[in-house]
Amino acid sequence: MAAKRNSLQRFAPTLPSSSAGSPRGRFISLAFLIAALFGAAPSAKAADLADYAFAHRAHPRTSVGLIQSAELGNPEAQTYLGYLYYKGRGVPQDYAAAAYWLTRAAEQGEATAQFILGLLYDKGQGVEESFARAYFWLNLSAAHSGPGERDFRIRVRDAVRNKLMGTEVIEAQQMASQWRPIPEQ
Repeated sequence: MAAKRNSLQRFAPTLPSSSAGSPRGRFISLAFLIAALFGAAPSAKAADLADYAFAHRAHPRTSVGLIQSAELGNPEAQTYLGYLYYKGRGVPQDYAAAAYWLTRAAEQGEATAQFILGLLYDKGQGVEESFARAYFWLNLSAAHSGPGERDFRIRVRDAVRNKLMGTEVIEAQQMASQWRPIPEQ
């Protein structure tokens, strides 16, 4: 697994050495700390922080702390970075990079990462199109989501289910029921 991660280092944005102590870099690090301390819903953290940072021109690519945290296995940082690549916020839009970071977070049980990764598999963006893999990740996301997001994620999952044959649905459901998160930290 370490060799795979090293070969995918190209997905991490290049950072100027002076950005470590920049106001924007400190802002992003502070935003993560505040979100962690005040317990924002894990599924909402990445998108909310990314949108706020983008709106205030505090582009996360200037934050050495974010990338280091993601590389060290923090699933929320990985989700955040994956979301930024998925949307092209503060970094060039890159579905393969989004899939890389979201897969790392999804494998650790991060519901938002599982949801977005399911969408990537459904559309074949950055990964090979696979409705079964999409259904698998969307099913896990719905199971790990809070009540406010669960209904929407179930509807999306069920829309993907309609693209599968009966045996594929059963196999994906069995895989989801046997799935266990694998923490990196």
